[in-house]
Parts: sequence; structure tokens; C-alpha cells
Amino acid sequence: MSDDQFAPERGQALLVQAFKHCEIPERADNQSPPPSNIYWESVNSDIRVVFSYYRAGSVYCSISLNHLATRAAEGFADDQEAIDALIDALKYLESTVSVLLPTTHHKLLRRVFNLKVRRRTSKEQQKGWIALLEQLTPAFSDSRGEMEKQLAAERDWRGGSEARLKKEERQSLHIQYDEIYETSKVIKRDHDTAFLRFDEAHRRSGYTREQWGEFWVKYASELYGYDPAFLSLFANQDNPSASEVAYRHLSVSTGHTRSYVERLVLESRKEAGKPKRRRKPTIKH
Repeated sequence: MSDDQFAPERGQALLVQAFKHCEIPERADNQSPPPSNIYWESVNSDIRVVFSYYRAGSVYCSISLNHLATRAAEGFADDQEAIDALIDALKYLESTVSVLLPTTHHKLLRRVFNLKVRRRTSKEQQKGWIALLEQLTPAFSDSRGEMEKQLAAERDWRGGSEARLKKEERQSLHIQYDEIYETSKVIKRDHDTAFLRFDEAHRRSGYTREQWGEFWVKYASELYGYDPAFLSLFANQDNPSASEVAYRHLSVSTGHTRSYVERLVLESRKEAGKPKRRRKPTIKH
């Protein structure tokens, strides 16, 4: 652990850099309306990230990040390593809260239905409530476990050391990324079209995100013949872009964190004298 006596101040500065990378805007002086569904603000020297959820009203979740930022500053002497850790922490919080808030809202409505509506209304009114609850059912996913592993930089440590890329592999990493990205763009279009058809066919009866994922992997495996683990990335809860899928796939294949892989790709492209691709936000509002 770093013995940096200025860890809190450094942590806040690194956290601001992580916000910029994730394109999470700052809310200045109680700006109304807020600049985004996800934003950060400074309150009495405390930096907080705020997630908002809108549906039949609004719910806000404000999380203080000073402690996390300080721990990152103490744990990583290299600024970029600390920023990468905070970026993954922000992604994990967003993925968790995006399910937590709508799930809590949905379960509360279920409670109203079970304790009040079910006992005191007609069958027709109950059908209307059931239809509403089906529409509001959040799409669940097991992607949180994957994001927990990414945040913790989990890998198989039995080999003794972290997987490392050879110099030649690092230099050509942008070429690998471009190839995977072009393939992902085609699959992404088919994924979105297939999901719309699946949603239309199953919306009334209801379905879980896992059911959609199982259907998609089976359908896409027969269509493309690619590794099911690769195809499953498209069906994640956060609906990743083709670019994000390419980075996550490279992360798995290289053993490095997703944010570090992106950094390596950018460095590889720069060393080769190639122009940077336009980067899209990885945290969706």
C-alpha cells in the first residue's frame, strides 16, 4: 500500500479523471434539471455519484465515493492504474444500481398488488395490474458476477504470474481489435433485430434476461458458429456496443482488465501511426 499522505486529495483528482473517461458529467451548484441520469457532484468536500431512475415518478441513489477514491490512491502509485480501478468501480456501481432501483420499485408494486389489489378488486382489474407489472418487470442478468470479477481483476493465479502479451502481440493489438470490431458490428445488428422479434413474441407472457440470453446464444451459434462465450457478450444487461464487445473479448483472451486492454489498443494504434477510432461512452445513461 502507498504511504501517500495526500491520498484523499489525489484520490479525488483521479476520480474526476475516471468520471471524464466514463463521460459522467458534473452537476454544478444544484443545477436543475440535472445534466444526465447519471452525474457527479461535490457536496461539502464530498464527491458523490448520483443515479436516477424514472418510471411513474423518480428515484435517486446518491453514493459517496471519497473512501473508494482514497483506497485506490493508496493502493496504486501509478495514476493510470488507479484511474482504471475507479473506472471499473463506476461501471460496477452503475450496473448494480441500474437493476437495484427498478427491482425495488417493481417489488413494491407487487406488494401493493398482493396485499391490496388482489383481495379487493375484480378479475378484470387484476388483469390490468398484472399486465402493468409484466411491462415493468426488470430484465435480469448474471453480468454482475462478470463485472465483479473485472473490478477485482480476478484471474487464474495458479500459473504464478499475470498473463503478459509479447511485444509483437502488443504492437498488433489494434489489428486484432479492428478485426473483432468489424465482426461484432455485423453480429450486433443481428442481435438487436433478433431481440426485437423475441421481445414482441414474449412480452405478454413475460421472460427473464437469462431466457433471452439462452435463446440468443443458441440462435447465434447456429447462425455464425462462433464461441458461445463470445456471442453471450452481446446479450449482457448493459447492451454493449460492438466496440465494447470487442474490448471485453480481448480482455478475456489476454487476461488483462478491460480498461487496460483499451489503453493497450490505443497505444498500439498510436505506435503504428494509425488514427484513433471515435470512442463511445461505456457507461450508458
